[in-house]
Amino acid sequence: MIRFVVHDHAGTPVPGPADGNIRREGVGESLREAHEQARHTSPGAFVRVTAIEPSPAELDALTDAFGLDPHQVGNAGNPHQRPKADITTERAFVVLKTLAYGADTAQVESGQLAVLAGPGYVVTVHHGIANDLPLPGDGVDLDASSGAAGPFRALHAIVDEVVAGYLTVTGAVQEEVERLEERVFSPDARDPTSAIYLLKRENLEVRRAVTPLATLAADLAHQIHPGLPTHLRPPFREVGEHLLRVADQAESVDTLLLALMSAANAQAEVKQSADQRKMAAWAAIALVPTVVASIYGMNFATMPELEWRWGYPVVLLLLLTVIVVMYRRFRSAGWL
Repeated sequence: MIRFVVHDHAGTPVPGPADGNIRREGVGESLREAHEQARHTSPGAFVRVTAIEPSPAELDALTDAFGLDPHQVGNAGNPHQRPKADITTERAFVVLKTLAYGADTAQVESGQLAVLAGPGYVVTVHHGIANDLPLPGDGVDLDASSGAAGPFRALHAIVDEVVAGYLTVTGAVQEEVERLEERVFSPDARDPTSAIYLLKRENLEVRRAVTPLATLAADLAHQIHPGLPTHLRPPFREVGEHLLRVADQAESVDTLLLALMSAANAQAEVKQSADQRKMAAWAAIALVPTVVASIYGMNFATMPELEWRWGYPVVLLLLLTVIVVMYRRFRSAGWL
C-alpha cells in the first residue's frame, strides 16, 4: 500500500486534490500529480510517500514518478538489506533496521525502513515493524533557501525517530541484563545459561542494526560527512552521536553477558565440585560399616568373637564412633 502527503519546506501538510491513500490503480499518475503540486507549492516543498510492503508494480511506479535509481529502489524493496547510507548534496538513500522491544515477550523485534530523499520527494519503504513513523516536526532548523532543505529535514526527522527507538531498546536490554546479573549471583538461583544466551541473541539484533553504520555515525558526529552540505551537518550530528552511543551500549552489554556466562559457568563448576565432595564423603562414611558387615558375613566357623557375649554391641558402638568422627571431620572440612 502507498500513502502520500504533500508538505511545504517546513514540513507542514499542504491540502491538495491528490488522493493520499492509493493501492493499485493510478499509482504513477497520482504520485506525479502530487510531485508536481509540491514543486509549485514553495522552494523546498516535497511529497512524503509511505510505501508499506510495496509490490513490484508499486516500486516501478515510484521509480518512474520521481526518477529514482532502480538499483536503490530494488534494495529498498528487499526486506533483508544490510543497513547502509548513500548521501549526496541533492539526494539520499538510507536503509535502517527498525527495532522495538516487546515487554511481554522480552524480545527485540526488527523490521526495515528505506528512505529515498531528493528534490521534491521523500519516499519511505517499510517492512516489518514500525510502519507508521511520525511526519517531520519543527524541531530541526534547516535553511529553507536550498531546494533540498525540506526533504533533508524530513530525512533527519525520520532517521532521528528510528535511532531514538534504538536508544529505547538498548535501555530495555540493559535493564534485563541488570536483572539477570542479580539472578546469576543469587544464592538460590537456577541455571541462568539459557537466559543469558537468549538475551545475547536479542542484543545481536541491536548490533546488526548499528554496526554497519559505524563509519556514517562517526562522520555525522564529527560533522565531516562528505555528502552533506555544511549547513545540514549540525542537525545530523546528534543522530551520529546517538548511533555511537547505541553501538557502545550494545558492545558493553555483549561484554557483560560474556562475563555473566563465565561467572555462571564458574558457579556451576563450584557447585558440581561441592556435590562431588559431598558424595565422596558419604561414600567414605558408608564404606566403614560395609567393610565390617562384609567381614562378619563370610560365615567362617572359627571367626573370633563369634561367641563373645559383648561382641555385637561393641562392634556397633565402634562403628557408630568411627562414623561420628568421620562425619565431624568432613563437616569441619566443608565437605558436608
